Amino acid sequence: MKRDYELIKKIMFQLEEKSNIEEDELSFEDFDLPGVTEEAFYTQTALMFRDGLINAKKEVYISYRYPKYKPVYIEQPGYEFLNAAKNDTPWEKAMKYILEKGKEVSLIDLIKLLRGFITGI
Repeated sequence: MKRDYELIKKIMFQLEEKSNIEEDELSFEDFDLPGVTEEAFYTQTALMFRDGLINAKKEVYISYRYPKYKPVYIEQPGYEFLNAAKNDTPWEKAMKYILEKGKEVSLIDLIKLLRGFITGI
């Protein structure tokens, strides 16, 4: 599974707006993501869950082609991601850096990279 950083950013921003106080899981249909497939959404939420950005409920049924990680709420590293990703200039620099290096980074490492660009280190 490959991380789609832009899609992850969109999901995180929308999840923050939903402020899921009831701790009910959210499904693909609860998000406004034109052009994004359900499979792409759940692939990214699985990665977000594994990297500790969100808490999610995992659903697996024989009829599913892939497990569905339904977001429940944002974890502390997720808030750190949101705070770092809200500034467009560091985000663009981080995306350019990742593209130039030609390798994928974990979301925790992306947070560190964004912080570095924010503080100018």
